[in-house]
Amino acid sequence: MGSSKENHIILMITRRDILKSMFPRIFLKRAFLAFNSIKRNTWDHIFYQAESISYDQFLIHKEFNPFLSNLVDTSRYDTFIKSKLAIWENPKWTQDQYILIYKKPGYIEPKVGWGVSFNRKLIYPSLGFASAPHVHRPRFTEFYFKRNITKLNSIISLRDTGEENYFHFYNDVLAKLFFLKEKGVSIQDYTIVISIKLYQKQYFQYFLNNTFLGDLSWHIQGAHEWVNFKEAIFCKPFTHTKSFLNKAVDLVKQKSKLNTEKRLFLTRSTSSLRYVENLSEIEILLRKHKFQLVDTSQISLDLQIELFGNCRHLIAIHGAGITNIIFRMGQPLSILELVHPSPYIPFHYILMAKLYGYDYDVMMGEKGQESRKGGFKIDVTHFEMKILHLLKDSL
Repeated sequence: MGSSKENHIILMITRRDILKSMFPRIFLKRAFLAFNSIKRNTWDHIFYQAESISYDQFLIHKEFNPFLSNLVDTSRYDTFIKSKLAIWENPKWTQDQYILIYKKPGYIEPKVGWGVSFNRKLIYPSLGFASAPHVHRPRFTEFYFKRNITKLNSIISLRDTGEENYFHFYNDVLAKLFFLKEKGVSIQDYTIVISIKLYQKQYFQYFLNNTFLGDLSWHIQGAHEWVNFKEAIFCKPFTHTKSFLNKAVDLVKQKSKLNTEKRLFLTRSTSSLRYVENLSEIEILLRKHKFQLVDTSQISLDLQIELFGNCRHLIAIHGAGITNIIFRMGQPLSILELVHPSPYIPFHYILMAKLYGYDYDVMMGEKGQESRKGGFKIDVTHFEMKILHLLKDSL
């Protein structure tokens, strides 16, 4: 006979599996966003109040618009694509950079990584995008009746939204350590808190075992473990800081370039929530033009570094695997990003291409029969025109 706790966990897993079997995951995500938007202005407003943070608690605090500041030029694109990028050209859209020195006791909750004050208020600067509609609040029962507490002294929290995502690891997690060191913080004097989700990632283990990360003091926060600290540092560097991305590249040894004209197509599985439905059709064109199909979720970091270091032409479905273009280190690279139908085009990789001087193009797919599962279609004729344009310097 299992314990009541074990039975509760089994029941939760069973309910989750039933929901996933009944409804597409895309639908469930959209339902959560709608629910969370309502909940933030009602329930959360009462039970999850914000901690008041004074300006003098910040070592540094700045804001800017990365798209405008880096002079990303969208004039080459057609009217449709420009309209999908226009959101990032609004001066009111900004990203911030800060270091918060929180010299009071508090907690790091386990689910998302929220900093929580001793009087049960949310420390919003503890998460880089704390106000985003997709960010969960702490579990209510644990928030008011905490269990499984680990006590630490001085910590640096690397907990963040999207912390286990490959792109966010470089841009929002690893970059924090470079940012703190640049601003004179002795990171070796602190215990660095990360989630067990990140710790278990193959790429984190690679950096932990092959770089200075192995010399630091780490605390791996469990799924239901609340960390009680005496003081904490929360920070957020500017997004897409090239010097920090280069530092990450410098930490790993790249193999010598053997084939600088490699052509890659970065694909994604049907379980990834973003995939091309008519992949078999466009594969014919990809093989005709000598593109190698790669799924970065299925290969080691060593191989990713080697492949992208050698890549001259890249076609990729939007996703974290495109982050590997940093390993090309500014050598010639032409990119065609395939994005799913959406009100906007994500800014991550057009901005990264600008930083490194890569040639960037983008193509938005069409709604497919499996759109509720993340599928979309690519117009084959338009796609071949895009390939020819991508390869124009090699034909």
